[in-house]
Amino acid sequence: MLSMKAAVLLFIANTAITPSRAETFRNPKPRNINFRLVAIAEPVGRSSFSPNRDALLVSMIDETNRSVPAKVVFQYMGYEDPLPTGLLDYDLVHTFKAVRDPSCDETWHSFSTKTLIGPHDTLVILTSVRYTTTGASPELSANDVLPCYVTQMRGYKGSRRLPAEHIAMSRNK
Repeated sequence: MLSMKAAVLLFIANTAITPSRAETFRNPKPRNINFRLVAIAEPVGRSSFSPNRDALLVSMIDETNRSVPAKVVFQYMGYEDPLPTGLLDYDLVHTFKAVRDPSCDETWHSFSTKTLIGPHDTLVILTSVRYTTTGASPELSANDVLPCYVTQMRGYKGSRRLPAEHIAMSRNK
């Protein structure tokens, strides 16, 4: 019986998450992401003493110039400025250092709508996104899941002007 306990303890010790593996799981490494800003979700009230968050619908551009819809959560403190309005331009490709956070993944329906109680206790469903340009609205179904990335202004690496038709042309070559 003692050897069975020893085998179980040895198995648990070998399969447990080691401190270095646990640290990697809890604190994923930031990586550079490139994206066009498609829309911004209507912000909730701002706080002057606790963290604020803006949710952005972006078109991430991968290494092959393919566009993939995603959600970027831009975090800032009450004493910091929100995302500068100069960056709300669909023709700009932004580079930010961000962390992938699966806990904030969200469906397109959840991201783009807000449900309120209207007159006579009726449900009112409102669109809650503001597009950066009229041609930027993506073709997404309600259940499409937007992978989430989290960033802050200090993660900003730069922007370059690249009109959207350049991406389309480069994909066709």
